[in-house]
Amino acid sequence: MDGWILFEICVNLFQGALMVYFMRRHVHACRGNRLTDAACTAAVGFFFTAHQYFAFSFTDTVVFLLPMAYAFYFSDDAWYFKVFWTFVLAAIFGGIVNAVLLLFMTAGDATWSKLMARTGVRLAYVGASNISLALVVFLLSHHPRSNGTLSWTALGIFVALNGTFIFIINQLFFIRTAVPEAGLHFILANACLLGCLFLSLLLYEILSAYAEKQEEAESEIRTLQLTHQYNAEIQEMYAQMLAWRHDAKNQIATMRAMIEQGGLKESAQFWEAWQKSAPAMPRFSTGCLAVDALLTTKALSMQKAGVDFHFVSDTNCPPPMDISDFCAALANLLDNASEAAQRAMRAHLKGYVKLRFTRVYEMFYLYCDNSMAPGSLRRKRHEFLTTKEGTGHGVGIRTTRKIVYQADGRSYFEPAGDEREFHVMLAIPYASPKEDACV
Repeated sequence: MDGWILFEICVNLFQGALMVYFMRRHVHACRGNRLTDAACTAAVGFFFTAHQYFAFSFTDTVVFLLPMAYAFYFSDDAWYFKVFWTFVLAAIFGGIVNAVLLLFMTAGDATWSKLMARTGVRLAYVGASNISLALVVFLLSHHPRSNGTLSWTALGIFVALNGTFIFIINQLFFIRTAVPEAGLHFILANACLLGCLFLSLLLYEILSAYAEKQEEAESEIRTLQLTHQYNAEIQEMYAQMLAWRHDAKNQIATMRAMIEQGGLKESAQFWEAWQKSAPAMPRFSTGCLAVDALLTTKALSMQKAGVDFHFVSDTNCPPPMDISDFCAALANLLDNASEAAQRAMRAHLKGYVKLRFTRVYEMFYLYCDNSMAPGSLRRKRHEFLTTKEGTGHGVGIRTTRKIVYQADGRSYFEPAGDEREFHVMLAIPYASPKEDACV
């Protein structure tokens, strides 16, 4: 293998690495490692090298199917976000390479055959193209925004826009090779296309930021509603405790009168009967007073609604995150679970909620299973929604996902195959073994 072919292979591998870097920065990665990154890079490099030295009938734009397939493998974002960022990547590569090509063919008066020949002109062309690509990809990937806030309609328009840019850029390339004398016009046309591409990305950023603020506002409204609901539940629990206290005073006075009259045996029977009739206050011990209080209010609320609530904790360690955030996520989960269980009861099914805390090495796991009525669930993008009408649906799950993600954790929401049970699993890492003394 001569030095020039080795140079071309290195350049093609560099472009493959740029594609992997771009996709890794713009779609959320849930799996994959250095080996899979290298495999995608090598596949792109092999494709470009083969396309350069063999006469294929299809355009080299097909290469962008490789980073798209890789994004489908390593990311858990919705498929349309992966398609969108692949189109953006293809438009960036096509537009930048075409711009450098037009500059060399117009300003440098170079022909296509001259640019393909193994001379210093091609070396300069390849170097300028890849430096420009690396700079643009780095700038566009420096502060990536997480996907998931923009509506499907708006995103579909952006996908169509970038698909149109790719098509026009390819057509400009083919027309330029057939009409070499119209160089300046093609440079201006390509510059306008690149400008439209970057303006579309800027518009996407603005709309995403607006949608994110709207989502945050919905989450805050939902949090306020939950706060009012929790206050009402605590006030109800306090009123119930006052009623029990007042009832206990009356019962004690009755037993005292029975004892004074010599009815010791009768008073003991009266006490046992009252103990059985008195509602039991649920007790929880999770290692965190705030979580215990929250579980108490939710257990009483579900008890009042007739929902069976079972809680098991294999650990006495507090959750490895901000307690207020954890309580917000837990409250959202239990509210959704209780509501689903009550719908199951209306469908003449058993209503139950099962909650479990456990710790495995340096990971805290929360499992929540609840009964549900088949057909009461629908999907909207990443979120699960109930069939009831109104606003704010899905906000609880989005809030939980966001809280867990900010704690470097993972969240999973999935119904059972027969849609009679819904499963939730939260996995949150502890910061460091040195900082945590619980085992």
